[in-house]
Amino acid sequence: MGAVPGAIKLASLRLKWPDKPTLGICFEPNCTCSIATHHSSERPIMPAKPTATYYRELRGLQIAVAIAGLVPVSAGLSGALGGLALMGTDAASIPVDSHFRYLSGLLLGTGIAFWCMIPTLASSTGPARLLTFIVFIGGLARLYGWLVHGDTSAVVAFALVMELIVTPGLCVWQGRVAAQR
Repeated sequence: MGAVPGAIKLASLRLKWPDKPTLGICFEPNCTCSIATHHSSERPIMPAKPTATYYRELRGLQIAVAIAGLVPVSAGLSGALGGLALMGTDAASIPVDSHFRYLSGLLLGTGIAFWCMIPTLASSTGPARLLTFIVFIGGLARLYGWLVHGDTSAVVAFALVMELIVTPGLCVWQGRVAAQR
């Protein structure tokens, strides 16, 4: 059958079994052929099996997420338990300390959420992108504060690298691994 001008040709999914006709679903526009005989002269499209390289890359990504997750989990846990005293500030008000502990709890929860994705990381693109978006927005807020106040401490610089470079980089890597699946 000829292609319809201007139409987008979608792939047919067919499985070919020995001594059996080709089975499939046709997604071609205006195609009226029988599913059992559709394009039987074409080579069937078989899903690719994941390669050893895919599994190595997935394992590397899982290890990287586990290591990177140590940062929000440890910082969040210490901030939630230690409060502003952790930052060397004892003169803060109770509401400010409470807010700091709350934000530290959110940081802890974000790290735990990343860790929870590790077993199913190859199929967790949506959650990975959502968590990355949240972390990136937090990094932009931190960057704004750094620009306004001029705090150039190593802790702030490390946090900015994790929030604006490492986490988005891991998200891009996750998307590439998911696409190979």
